[in-house]
Amino acid sequence: MKKLKILKSLYLLPLLILFSFIFTSENINAATFDENIYTIPTSVKNGWDSKLGGKMFPMTSGKDLVYDIYDNKYFEHGYTIPTRNFGKGEQKYLRFRGWSVLFGYKKHTPTNQDTFIVAQKTTGKSGIGTQKIYKAVQMGLNATEDLEFNNQGTGVWNECPASATNKRNDECNMRYEDTSFDAYLPLEELFKDKYEKASWKLFLVKKVDSNIVYTPLIFPFEFDDRAYNGGKLSLSSGTNTRSLEMNSEQVLRRKEPRENASSVINDLGSDRYFTQDKVYTSVKMDESQTAVWYGVKSPKDNGKTKWAATSYWTFKGDQGVLSYIPPNRPPVAEFSTSPSKIYNDTTITFNNTSSDPDKDKLTYKWQIKPQYSSDSSYTTFSTSKSPTKILAKGNYTVQLTVSDGKDTDSVKHAVIVSNRPPVAAFTYSPTTIFNDTKVTFTNGSSDPDKDKLTYIWEYQEPNSTTWTQFSTMANKTTVLNKKGTWNVRLTVNDGTISTSVSKKITVGNRPPVAAFTYSPTTVYNDTKVTFTNGSSDPDKDKLTYQWEYQEPNSTTWTQFSTTTSPTKVLNKKGDWNIRLTVNDGTTSTSITKKITVENRTPTVTLSYAPNPLYEGDNVTLTATVNDPDKDKLTVIIEENINGQWKQLKQQKNVVSGGNVTHSMTVSYRDYSIRARAIDPDDATGTATLSFSVNPLKIDGFVKHTPKWEEIHNQKKHPTSYFYSGEKFVISANVTDHPIEYVIVNFKGIQKNGVELNINQALSGNNPIYNGEIFDTKMSEPTTSLENGNAYFLFTAKWKNGTIKQDLVTVQIIDNVYGVFDFYRSN
Repeated sequence: MKKLKILKSLYLLPLLILFSFIFTSENINAATFDENIYTIPTSVKNGWDSKLGGKMFPMTSGKDLVYDIYDNKYFEHGYTIPTRNFGKGEQKYLRFRGWSVLFGYKKHTPTNQDTFIVAQKTTGKSGIGTQKIYKAVQMGLNATEDLEFNNQGTGVWNECPASATNKRNDECNMRYEDTSFDAYLPLEELFKDKYEKASWKLFLVKKVDSNIVYTPLIFPFEFDDRAYNGGKLSLSSGTNTRSLEMNSEQVLRRKEPRENASSVINDLGSDRYFTQDKVYTSVKMDESQTAVWYGVKSPKDNGKTKWAATSYWTFKGDQGVLSYIPPNRPPVAEFSTSPSKIYNDTTITFNNTSSDPDKDKLTYKWQIKPQYSSDSSYTTFSTSKSPTKILAKGNYTVQLTVSDGKDTDSVKHAVIVSNRPPVAAFTYSPTTIFNDTKVTFTNGSSDPDKDKLTYIWEYQEPNSTTWTQFSTMANKTTVLNKKGTWNVRLTVNDGTISTSVSKKITVGNRPPVAAFTYSPTTVYNDTKVTFTNGSSDPDKDKLTYQWEYQEPNSTTWTQFSTTTSPTKVLNKKGDWNIRLTVNDGTTSTSITKKITVENRTPTVTLSYAPNPLYEGDNVTLTATVNDPDKDKLTVIIEENINGQWKQLKQQKNVVSGGNVTHSMTVSYRDYSIRARAIDPDDATGTATLSFSVNPLKIDGFVKHTPKWEEIHNQKKHPTSYFYSGEKFVISANVTDHPIEYVIVNFKGIQKNGVELNINQALSGNNPIYNGEIFDTKMSEPTTSLENGNAYFLFTAKWKNGTIKQDLVTVQIIDNVYGVFDFYRSN
C-alpha cells in the first residue's frame, strides 16, 4: 500500500493546478431528468460488489475510483428533497450531487459511463440486508483538465489514444466527459412505513463500459437533518467526517487552491509537503470546479489552512448512512383498579395498562380529587407506574397522565369507597346461669370502617313477647332473676345502618361438681394412695360422697368409703377405676379416674477395661444390674454389627446388685455394646457404650550413611537409589504398645544370580527401633547386587500376638567401585 501511494503522488503532483470547467446554470439546464433511475443493467444488479475500488489503487489498475459529493455548490448543506416522476408517479426523492471517474482507466464519454447508488438496509423492523440499486442521472460536468497531468491550459495536453486503457497521466491524459451526476433515492420506497425507524448504508458504483467498480460512499462533511413525512431524515458519515488522511507523498501544502507549485516552493522551501498517512482536519472546501479542493489545519504551519486536491485525500468518515427517524406517536393512558369492591381500609392497586405505540419509556403522574370538586382540587399522589393507596369513604375521581417525553395523554376513572354495615356481636358469662347469677354481657361488636357505634340492649322474659330496653352502654352486667329461657338482643348503629343479634339464655338449677386428686401419681402394689376430695357445689349445697373401685379386669363396682378423703392400698398390678359420686340433695354427679399400678423397670450400667485398647487386646465387659421390685433378672450382653445386635452372653436369675461379665479379643475397628436387664414382666433396662480400638502398625525406613547421602545428593539421586556395597541404615517406627520383637528381612539378587537373604533384629524402645545391614558380598565384583530392586521386609510382633509388616523397596544403580572405592563399607 505504501508503494502504491508513492506512485500515485508522483503521477498526481502536478494535477489540478488549474480548473477549466465552471458549472453554470446552462449546464444544469442541459441535464436531463427523463432518465429512469430504476433501469439497472443485469451486470450491475448481479456484480456491483465484485470489484472494490478507491483512491488507494493505482491508475493502471482500473480501480482508482475518485469521487466528490458537493456540500454547498448546488444545494445548501449537500442535499434536497424534491418531488420527481421517474416513471412511478410523482414522489419525494432525496437528491445530492457529485462527480466520479475511474481515474486512468479509459476515456469517459457521455455514452460509455454510468454512476449508481446502492442502498443496503441495516436497521428496521424487517427486511434487514435488503439491497436497492438506483442509477444516478448523468450531468454535464467534465473532469478532463482537473485530472490532466501538469495542466497545460485549454485543450487536452498529450491526449491518450481513444482506445488506451490503464494509463498513468504522466504517460498520457484521458478525457473525462459528463462525469457529474445527480443521485436520487426514492424515500417512499426506502421508508414505506411512516412509523418505522430504519437506516440504509450507501455505496457508490461506477461503470465504464464493462468495468464495474464499487466503494463505500463517504461524505467528507456534515449534513443537516431534514423534515420528512412528519419525522426527519439523517444523512451522515458519523463524527469523523472532517478527518482526511493524506494518501500520497510529495503533495504540496498550498496556501490557496491551485496555487502555483513554484510559489509553494519559494514560500516553504524543502519542507513543503504534507505528511503521508497523517490525518488532518478539514476546515474549508473549494467546490468552484469539478474536483473539490480541501483546506486543512496544518500543524507544520502553526494551524494555518493549507490546500490539496481531492485525489490526495482519503475520507476517514464512516460509510454514509441514510436514516429515517419517525414522528412521535402519543402514548395512550389507561388503568383499572382492584379489587372491585373498595372500603376505607382497602389497599387499592391502580393497574397501569398505558402503552406507547413507539415503545418509548413513559413517565406517570397520578392525581386524585373528590368526585364533584373542580379540576383545581386535583392533588398528585404518585409518579410510579402502578401505585397503591388507601382512601377514606367517599366518591373520587382519579386521573392518570402519561408522557413519552414529547406528548401526554390522560384518562379519568371514578373510584367509590363504600360504607360497610357494623357487625353486632356479644358474649355473656357465665354460660351456665341461675336465678341469682350476675350475668356480664361483653360487647364484641365491630365496624369494618372503624365508625363510632351506639348500642341498645333489650330482653324478653321467659314466656313474654315484649322487648324491654335495659341499657345503652357498651357492656352491661345484670341478674336474670327468673328461671326459664330469656331472649337478649343487642342493636348497634354506625350512624347510617343498624344491625342486631339475639341470643337465648337459660336460667336453671346448678348441679354439684365432683372432683378429686390422688397422690402419689406413680403407684405400685405396695403404695398407700391418698384420695383428696375437691368436689364443690355452685349453690353451696351440703354434699354426700360415695367412693367405689373396679379392680383390674373386673366390671364390678365395690364401695370402699363414704368419707370425704379416704386412703387405700391398691394391691394388684394393672388398671384400677376409682369413682366419686357427689349429691346435693337433688342432683348427683360422678367423676371416674383410672389409676395404673405399675411395675418398676430394672436398671443396668455397663463398663469395659482396659482403656485404651489396641487391636489384639482382650477386653472385659461388665454389666451391673438393679431392680426396685427386687425381681430376679435376665441379663443379655450384645454387640451391634452392621446395624444388627448380636448376642455375646446371656445369664438368667441375676439378683439385684449383681454383675455379669464377658471377655473377648478386639480388632482394629469401632465397637458398640449394649447390656439389657429384663424382669419377669418384660420391663427392660438398657445401657450402651461405644469404644474404638487403636491400630498397630510399623513403618520401615532405609537410609544412607551420611557420607553416602552426600554423594547421592551431589548426583541429585532420589533417596531410593543405592550402590551395592554401601551400608544400609535401617529404622522402624512402631505403635507404642508392649512389643515382643522388631526384625528386618533383606532380599536382593547378586550378579552371580544367587538370592542374598539377611535377617536382622532391630533394637530400641517404643516407638523407634534401629539397625544396619551390610555384607561384604555386596561390595565384591562377582557377588555384588544386580542393578534393580532390593527389598526390606520390616516385621513387628506385639505381646498381644498381633504381627504387622511393611515392605520397603530400594533401587541398586551400581557397585561402589563405580564411585569411589574407599566408600565401599560406609
